[in-house]
Amino acid sequence: MSESEDELQHLVDRVSQTSTRFGMIVSKPKTEVQCIGKNRQQMKIMLQDVELKQVENFVYLGGSVSADQSRDKDIERRIGLAAGIVRNLDKIHVWKAQDITKEPK
Repeated sequence: MSESEDELQHLVDRVSQTSTRFGMIVSKPKTEVQCIGKNRQQMKIMLQDVELKQVENFVYLGGSVSADQSRDKDIERRIGLAAGIVRNLDKIHVWKAQDITKEPK
């Protein structure tokens, strides 16, 4: 996290250089940047010779982080994940299983 585009570029450069020293490579296609807050701007952050994609939303530690700081996308995502789990329980016949008591269901 940084306060300015220049500071973010400096941090990206340092992470890239430090990881290289330890024999690791930062994945260019997987690395993204995001500007959060009211005064969002388009940034041009480079990782070596590739401009990083700027995104409005991304998932970090299981939660959806939105550039406008709203929690709507995170709530929608979590509801969707929970609904998918419930659908999968129906597919494997958990609800109709006779050998599973009502309490664990």
